Amino acid sequence: MRAFTISYQPFALITTLILAHYESRIDTRLRNLCGYTLFFAFSLLVIVLDLETSGKGGIGTFIGLCAFFACFGIAHAVVQGGVSGELAFMCPEFIQVGLPNKVYICGNYFIR
Repeated sequence: MRAFTISYQPFALITTLILAHYESRIDTRLRNLCGYTLFFAFSLLVIVLDLETSGKGGIGTFIGLCAFFACFGIAHAVVQGGVSGELAFMCPEFIQVGLPNKVYICGNYFIR
């Protein structure tokens, strides 16, 4: 659904901008752990939301899912910066392999 993308992208972009500003003060391994923990927690909460509503739709369920997808955007931004920071500690060949792959994936996303 496009509504989930609309609720996901602004939070991911804003979180990326904030974390890029404070990047020297944040431990990248801690960022990875926090980001993946957020992914896990909100994945479980999506299942709990589905069980609580017995699979029925409604505006409340939709708003809840949009809120969870916004949190997924925050978690994605945290992990993305952490992974790029960890790549920076490795050999330059790893960065040359990792970052163009991200550009290729983003390019394909916007072309569609």
